[in-house]
Amino acid sequence: MYQNFKTQLRIVIIVLAIMVILQLLNSMTMGWVSQFGIRPREFSGLMGIAFAPLIHHGWFHLLSNLLPMAILMLLVAQMGSRVLWQASLGIVLIGGLAVWLLASSGVHAGASGLIFGYWGFLLAYAWFDRNLKNLLIAMLVILLYGGMFVGFLYVRPHVSWASHLYGALAGVFMAWWLSKGNRAQD
Repeated sequence: MYQNFKTQLRIVIIVLAIMVILQLLNSMTMGWVSQFGIRPREFSGLMGIAFAPLIHHGWFHLLSNLLPMAILMLLVAQMGSRVLWQASLGIVLIGGLAVWLLASSGVHAGASGLIFGYWGFLLAYAWFDRNLKNLLIAMLVILLYGGMFVGFLYVRPHVSWASHLYGALAGVFMAWWLSKGNRAQD
């Protein structure tokens, strides 16, 4: 079990390191990397779906996302590596596509869509696949990040509430989808 946690922690650290390296590059190029976020309804903005969670518009933006990303990603990893990768891919693709289709103009970037996706996933997974482990994880998520509900209501300029909302909805969908698969295996 300890070895498994070390592997999960290594994956999280690698993802966070990529985000920091991209922000260093973004700073050195005076924001050039930021253009690769999601640009709604622009064909060239479609590639931003894959890159947006790793790109940030500044150091404060990145630093505000690192800790919740690490904690929530580690909690999703407790469901298993397969679930972590499938949930992450689903949240990024479904949430990102919804942002591309429905969000306001501008460049949408940052890990908050994935963070809200993990948050929605962990809460919904406990609902769909009820066992003690999932319920304890959901209670921990509520304890640590229950205030994220405000992220849907608090609309500020230059903050992609659409990424928050669609990321969370994609997380709920992925929880339903993956728990359905787990029930079929039982």
